[in-house]
Amino acid sequence: MTLGHRFEFTQDQFDLLCSDLGPVKVANGVAASSAFPGLLSPLTLENFAAEGCGYKAPEWLTDAARKGNPMPRYVPAREALSYQALEPGRPYLHLLDGGLADNIGLRGPYMALSSDASPWSVLSRINQGRVRRVVVITANAKTKPSHDWDQRRRAPGVVSVLGFVASGPMDNYSFDTVQMVRDFFTQQNADIRSVNDCAARLKEACGVTGTDQRRVVDFFAVELSFDAVDDDALRGCLDNLPTSFALPEKTVGLLRVVARSLLMGSKDFHAAMRTIDPAWTPSPVPIDPALRAEVCATSASR
Repeated sequence: MTLGHRFEFTQDQFDLLCSDLGPVKVANGVAASSAFPGLLSPLTLENFAAEGCGYKAPEWLTDAARKGNPMPRYVPAREALSYQALEPGRPYLHLLDGGLADNIGLRGPYMALSSDASPWSVLSRINQGRVRRVVVITANAKTKPSHDWDQRRRAPGVVSVLGFVASGPMDNYSFDTVQMVRDFFTQQNADIRSVNDCAARLKEACGVTGTDQRRVVDFFAVELSFDAVDDDALRGCLDNLPTSFALPEKTVGLLRVVARSLLMGSKDFHAAMRTIDPAWTPSPVPIDPALRAEVCATSASR
């Protein structure tokens, strides 16, 4: 809450707290991610940095934290190192729903793909020629419950308005983030092709050697969301499923088979798989009509 910054449940993040991620339950991360302001209390973590643990910031972090760097690089590094500050000290951290900073969880991967200021920079490996393909699969679990607002003259009440204000901008921001990753992939390969073209022309015109061609990396952005479900009735059923800490077993079963169906039906996923095996074909994913009917009947009755 203090920084308004993304907090990741990774050992790199917990190193800054002089803490160990190993014993932390997945449920703690889920609770933090679900701590929607005003609905649930923030999750509190203890910071042991004041006790000391011999933490040494990695080179990428100290480089990024140097004054004079561009603000998008400098400020996050400075904020990361603030966990280690002894004065005034921050013995506790209070975490809220990650949707406030990165609802779909793509900012971390985007940083890894676009910058070397990351403990797991994919860009560095691409530049070293160690990565040939990058596939990002995004599971966008947003729903769009049906409302009768447009059938009534009276404006929606305060609760309805607040619910929309809280979720609507996050959904739009998620869409923009997915598109940002797609655009980044397109631009990366366009840049690589431009560099290769310039190098080839320079070599041809001037006989310059040592201008090695950079390999074009295969980038694929795959998004799975209910919006891609062609069946209007099934999509409406899925959009009206509740957001809950617990779902009935059959509802979970339907969601899993729908997710697999969306993956097998994704053109981007097809393209990614065929760079590995040109003969690859998606396997059929039948959806049990009885399972669908039972789950959707329950959804419709809510």
